[in-house]
Amino acid sequence: MRADPGNERYANNADIARAMAGTPIAKAAAARSAGADDAEDWARRLNNAGYASLLAGRRDDAKAYFSRSLHASDTYSHVASANLAALTGDQ
Repeated sequence: MRADPGNERYANNADIARAMAGTPIAKAAAARSAGADDAEDWARRLNNAGYASLLAGRRDDAKAYFSRSLHASDTYSHVASANLAALTGDQ
């Protein structure tokens, strides 16, 4: 069975693996042009990458991902804000 990069589960797992390894995640060009990766989806992916980075002990990467998520979407900013506050101790 071949991996399908268009599959949401595959994309989520690939983001998590990249973040844990310290490799930046990015919006796929095809997803951007097709409109498949809207601001809320991108914010969710950034937040997930932040959490994965945190689990891997990459606190600076986690902070960067949470910060980017916070600014990527107004509808997802409450989650990113809470994660960033927990990370920095500003609860």
